Amino acid sequence: MEPLRYDPFAPEVMTDPLPIYARMRDEDPVCFVPRFDCFALTRFEDIWATARDWQTFSVERGTTSAQLLTRKMGPYPALGNLDPPRQKERRKLLNPLLTPGAVRALEAELRAISKRQAALLREQGELDVVTDYAARIAIGALCLSTGFPMEDAEQLRSFVNAIFVREPGGGGLTPEGVAAYDALSRYAMDLIGRHRAGAGYASGLIALLCEARVEDGRRLEDDEIAGHLREFMIGGTETFQKAFAACVHRLSEHPDQRREIARDPRLARDAFMEALRLDTPGQFMGRTALHDTQIAGVPVRRDQVVLLIWPSGNRDPREFVDPDRFDIRRRAPRMLAFGAGVHDCLGRHLAIAEGAIGIQSLLEAAPDYRVELDRSLRLASEFIQGFTFLPIRAS
Repeated sequence: MEPLRYDPFAPEVMTDPLPIYARMRDEDPVCFVPRFDCFALTRFEDIWATARDWQTFSVERGTTSAQLLTRKMGPYPALGNLDPPRQKERRKLLNPLLTPGAVRALEAELRAISKRQAALLREQGELDVVTDYAARIAIGALCLSTGFPMEDAEQLRSFVNAIFVREPGGGGLTPEGVAAYDALSRYAMDLIGRHRAGAGYASGLIALLCEARVEDGRRLEDDEIAGHLREFMIGGTETFQKAFAACVHRLSEHPDQRREIARDPRLARDAFMEALRLDTPGQFMGRTALHDTQIAGVPVRRDQVVLLIWPSGNRDPREFVDPDRFDIRRRAPRMLAFGAGVHDCLGRHLAIAEGAIGIQSLLEAAPDYRVELDRSLRLASEFIQGFTFLPIRAS
């Protein structure tokens, strides 16, 4: 057996990381990555504890590969790059938009979107689950929950897609991706300008942030507002598409479980959650040590980066029985698809509702759909992985 080496930009890690993650869990769970002078954590308990320990491991220097590894970007002022107490204050400000109650108020419109897209499968006989279905639900949910203009949905989706395109060779964020980040920032600043000009066009999140008062009673600067808007635009679209396509694929592999959902649509939520665990799209988020510490007995220096390998933790047999099996009745009490601790995903309730409603509508339209796996395409990336094209046919 070859010596164990982990590099998030290695071709085998960007295309099929699960065998490497399994070896890391068993042989080197706090794995040193010489290229970046950082550590990668692969066991559930180590990831869970580190993600929750914000007093030791900070997000304020960034969390992504572009911020912490390749240094192509710096952190920007947004919820994901703030530690408490500022993070708690901002989260309290934003939380009312995405509570379970707020999400329930959107369910009828989300169901209308998903039914409209599912009808295309009946009419056309085939559709791409990623672009023609999941992406439409995700961008619709984003606009409904935040007040972003629905007519800008396609433009927003094109910006986000460009951010995650990767070139062969493992260089991470591309120049086109950097340009897409900048374009999103300009778009966000334009929305802010429209609101401040009294256009009556922006509502929801935009109005909330423009009128909010934060530390010491000050108003947010426009670049801070733009950072929060950009975070919502990216976080609310890309990972959902990958997770939903994975769920559709897994249900095609397990027709008995698919039939269970058709009989009891309430199980759609469980199916989506299990697909999130088994096929977690986000490969990692990073933290920076604020002082010298240890993880599982391994010394970590102040200012060293630690990568939390979410998909590995979600397949750790120390936490999950038979972790590589898809089981919609698993209902795991803990998992890492939405992070953990104070930085867990603010939009998790919305994402779960999108996933459940999307599966229900799809099975109503085509309970015996067939996945054309031989024609599918996947994103090879250090940061987000999953299907970019997954055609299905109505049987």
